[in-house]
Amino acid sequence: MKTTKFTTWERIQLTQCVPPQDSVHEVRKHLRILQVLELTTEERKKIGWVMTTDGGISWTDAKLEFELEFEDADWEHLCKLVEKRETWPTMPETATLFDKIAKEAK
Repeated sequence: MKTTKFTTWERIQLTQCVPPQDSVHEVRKHLRILQVLELTTEERKKIGWVMTTDGGISWTDAKLEFELEFEDADWEHLCKLVEKRETWPTMPETATLFDKIAKEAK
């Protein structure tokens, strides 16, 4: 079992690593990861989650940390998905997220 903390922004970015479609074998892994990463209704209220008029999302508390627990195999799968994602925001927060995952992967 892997327990780690991610901020709101980090959780949103990690959900973007999960492909919208894949093989049956991979979809099951993706769904387990999304169950951990996706924000609950209560968590959305806590961070001020809002759907924008253009279909996007916004939130007021990007730095709130959440403690998340992953099965070891799901953590390893998430780390692989992070490596495969081709487009990341060019922001300091992205580098912080990469460093956090690298540290936790040890």
